[in-house]
Amino acid sequence: MQMIEYKNKNKFDNDFIYSNQWISLTNKTTLNEKINIGAQLDKKASGGQISHINVQSNFKNFEQAWDLTNHIANKGLIYFAYNSKINVCEDGHGFNPITDVGLENNICHCGKPMIDQFSKVVGFLTPRSAYSKERKKEFDNRQWFNLIE
Repeated sequence: MQMIEYKNKNKFDNDFIYSNQWISLTNKTTLNEKINIGAQLDKKASGGQISHINVQSNFKNFEQAWDLTNHIANKGLIYFAYNSKINVCEDGHGFNPITDVGLENNICHCGKPMIDQFSKVVGFLTPRSAYSKERKKEFDNRQWFNLIE
């Protein structure tokens, strides 16, 4: 597995996506590997990067979020943020079919289908529909961590 990418270039078609990750968002890794390697490298830098912890589902409860945040901080990972997907139906409701009970096949609680997803790109929540074709491919290949398992 390639852990550190030179300038974090990810090639999608003939274009490159640049990011500020020690480990690319698309590298298949465990959450602990991402935390431990990021912590080691954060000690050697003075900023300019952030480890996005892409979470596929919501935290079970406050305690799980608090425990994971403390675990990450205690390992020495200085710059990190949680990132999730927010599905939006055609009526504008946000939902997560993984943690919202009874929601399947990207159908919202109101019965309307999902028409878009929001996620962070460069720190801002951005609709997937506004991504470039290269960013959409990168997003589709991201590693997401399931906190429910």
